[in-house]
Amino acid sequence: MLNLHLADTNRRALGHGLLDLDVVIMALYAVGYQRGDNYCSAEPLGAGGNPYAAMNLPPEPERLDELVGVTARTFREREDEVLAATDEELYALYQIESE
Repeated sequence: MLNLHLADTNRRALGHGLLDLDVVIMALYAVGYQRGDNYCSAEPLGAGGNPYAAMNLPPEPERLDELVGVTARTFREREDEVLAATDEELYALYQIESE
């Protein structure tokens, strides 16, 4: 995997929908995305965002900048939290039986 495009449910900024971002982050680390030239890019369009409208209508740069900023900050915050968590904390959070 080289690039993962990030948006929450209904194309919202991360943290403003139903996506379990912690699970996504854990999966990314499980497949080794942090090694090499892999990266994630923020691509929220706003609630109910229509990618076809986004391609053909005039952009709203201020709104898109805000959504991308929220997505990037949320990803970094959740990544820091997941990486700082102990295995026991993650097991308890996701109700996984420890080995």
